[in-house]
Amino acid sequence: MAITYGFFNSQLDSDGNHDRVYNAEQMSTYFKGIVSTGVYESVGGALLVKAGTGMKVKVQTGRAILGENLQWFNSDSIEEISLNPSHVTLNRYTAIAIRLDITNRRMELVTIDSAYATSPIKPQPTRSPERWELFLAYVYIEKGVNSITQSKITDIRADNNVCGWVTGVIKQVDTSQLFLQWQKAYEEYYSTMLQWQRNMETNFASWENSTKSEFDGWQELQKMNFNTWFTTLTGELKVDTYIEKYQNTVINDSKTSQVLIGIGQYDSTQDILLISLNGITLVEGLDYEISENGADAKIILYMTVDVGSRFEFIVIKSVIGVK
Repeated sequence: MAITYGFFNSQLDSDGNHDRVYNAEQMSTYFKGIVSTGVYESVGGALLVKAGTGMKVKVQTGRAILGENLQWFNSDSIEEISLNPSHVTLNRYTAIAIRLDITNRRMELVTIDSAYATSPIKPQPTRSPERWELFLAYVYIEKGVNSITQSKITDIRADNNVCGWVTGVIKQVDTSQLFLQWQKAYEEYYSTMLQWQRNMETNFASWENSTKSEFDGWQELQKMNFNTWFTTLTGELKVDTYIEKYQNTVINDSKTSQVLIGIGQYDSTQDILLISLNGITLVEGLDYEISENGADAKIILYMTVDVGSRFEFIVIKSVIGVK
């Protein structure tokens, strides 16, 4: 072990050489104990990582301190970084990092990919005598994607384990536990919301199937009752009758809650009207009500339907006589 100290003004020795010469490492060591590694929160955009277009992210301006010798990194313009393409069937994490290459005496923004997996593991920074890395964000690259959204970028500048803030000249704030607590809470909340969404989708599908089954049964019962009534009626009246069927298809070209039936022979007081919307049978009094008769007849929906919705109208008319 040796004692080192500084700085002093240099003087020329008897050979004309300076007796006090300092290198970059010694200059940086001066800041040990005063400044810690991390990102300066108040400089520029604090190196925040944002989603760009396609498979690109943008690192905002900012300043950071890296390495055992506290060497500085500064970016005064927004830097765009291209990410590797996604895998067809597997996911990965990509870390956005500042890399200090001590051997080649340079610093640069880099991407570090995890191994591909169904549930990938986040990469960790390298910190050795030859290379020292500061992570700014993790980007979750799902299988088959061709663009990045901000929701897939996790800001980790506040995590002292991989980055951290330089907030003063005395001590860096240790936010690693607070960050991990926040991150855990967020992940648990997101997982809960995702499970809730899945449960709602399952419950809705079950309800829809149950409701459709009940309605199909009701419709079949009504048809059977009508046939029984019609047979009894014609038998008692001793008259010849026949059923006339009219059908019309309407595809709306704008959002609407009113649709013309388009069957001029329709009489709401005597005829049976069957309506389906995109293949689903509608129920009068539950989904719609009828207004007018004949060519002016229309249905008034209890909701608004989108452009391109397909309506099938069937009118069943009982006609006395011989067809």
